[in-house]
Amino acid sequence: MPSSSKHFNLLMAADTTVGAVAQWVFPGTMDVHVFYSWMAAILLPAIQGRKRILMMDNHPAHLDPSVFHLVESHGHLLLRRPATSPDFAWIESCFSYLKTRLREKADEITEDNLMDYIYMESNNITGALAAHCHYYVPGIQYTPYSYANI
Repeated sequence: MPSSSKHFNLLMAADTTVGAVAQWVFPGTMDVHVFYSWMAAILLPAIQGRKRILMMDNHPAHLDPSVFHLVESHGHLLLRRPATSPDFAWIESCFSYLKTRLREKADEITEDNLMDYIYMESNNITGALAAHCHYYVPGIQYTPYSYANI
């Protein structure tokens, strides 16, 4: 894996029917303006045509009222997870899968092709994988969120 002074972030949503959607790798740090732009230009167009439940943690960019209004104006429902351990957020398992795949290819990855590899490997997150990217808590049956069971 290249060692670089450049800092990249990945914004990605995962859907249990299709897998990873709306991936965006960008340099620098994320703030509400970057997050809002990603949602408006990349995520929401990618999921149009069907009502979705979007789950977000308590990152400050996720908490901005403009994000809530944007999501609701497109007919989707926004659920905020309580401030708990990220170990119980299934998207973190998808990120873990992605990091593992990138480590396995570390000898092939250079600074010039890092973003290509991130996109390529995140596209390997299928709906079946995303559906199983969650932690099992003993004694609790996992039920994915859907409009039917809210």
